[in-house]
Amino acid sequence: MALWGNNDAVVSIGTVSLDYSTGVVTGSGTTFGTAGNGVVGDVIRFGTRIDGTYFGDAVIVSVAGTQACTIGSTEGLSGVAIAGTDFTVSQLPKYTVLDRSYSDNPLANHESPSINTLVVGSAAATASVGSTCVPVFNGTQLLGGPFSVKPPLQAGDFVVNDGNNIKINRVGSAVTAATVASGVGTDIILAVAPAGTIVGDTITVGNAIKAITAIGGTNVSIASTIDTLIAAGSPIVFTGDNLINLDSAITAGITAGDQVTFKRLHKGYDKYAYAVSEAETEAVTNNSYKVAHGGWVGVTTYIDTNGNYRVKSEVLVAMSGITTGSERNNEFPPNV
Repeated sequence: MALWGNNDAVVSIGTVSLDYSTGVVTGSGTTFGTAGNGVVGDVIRFGTRIDGTYFGDAVIVSVAGTQACTIGSTEGLSGVAIAGTDFTVSQLPKYTVLDRSYSDNPLANHESPSINTLVVGSAAATASVGSTCVPVFNGTQLLGGPFSVKPPLQAGDFVVNDGNNIKINRVGSAVTAATVASGVGTDIILAVAPAGTIVGDTITVGNAIKAITAIGGTNVSIASTIDTLIAAGSPIVFTGDNLINLDSAITAGITAGDQVTFKRLHKGYDKYAYAVSEAETEAVTNNSYKVAHGGWVGVTTYIDTNGNYRVKSEVLVAMSGITTGSERNNEFPPNV
């Protein structure tokens, strides 16, 4: 019995059920034992990763007919009942079945990402319902620094408001629209300052950065006149330590001094063996996804502590002429 083959697209039609006590797989509409349709030595992978209902891998050790075969071990399976489920058949390296490092066992090699509390800050000002800016000081308190043990808040994190996780798209700046045009030569900008803006913050007009000297209900005054027209509706970027801009508006008002919770998407882990052809290897231009060589490749994807998506790969068997094409490979690189 070969340790591996070059086909990850073995025909796998129909559905299967498994008797854990005997290792007998009973098929419905299956074609076990016929050429290219799941023979002794192939790996059967129960369930599908695409819809999240996969149960693990096992090696076929005997075939009794087109609708019955036996697996050698259930150690690579999750233990969850398998009845009338989809399956795929592969010639991947057999040792991956019992090596939990690459088994398809969802309990061993998959963890869904979660959004967990990162830090809690105190609102520096009031923000009304409909505001797209959270007024929380984001200096050493939230951004980290030499005297802070807090992780840095960043775009892509979330603020909790009214029970909802609202994504942050800017930290230390916010965008608002000019309500009325402001002409060349004026030092008053007709726009409502984002919640949390204070005197000394700045706005960007063209390529110029202007310090804010006063804040009104519908306008802000700046230290020097502008030499670029600001049309009504134009976006204006405000920069300041109390500004955290959001993808969508808050639905519950925030009062100065309120505790505001910030969260981050983290963890999430997935490890799996893929068949990657030489053509696929050459076609990938994103260095994060590119593998060193075609063949059977173990791929680990995860979200690190900073919320960044990471991809690592390990060539298990370097080979050419490998056949891909199963639904497993359609999801490469996988999402955690």
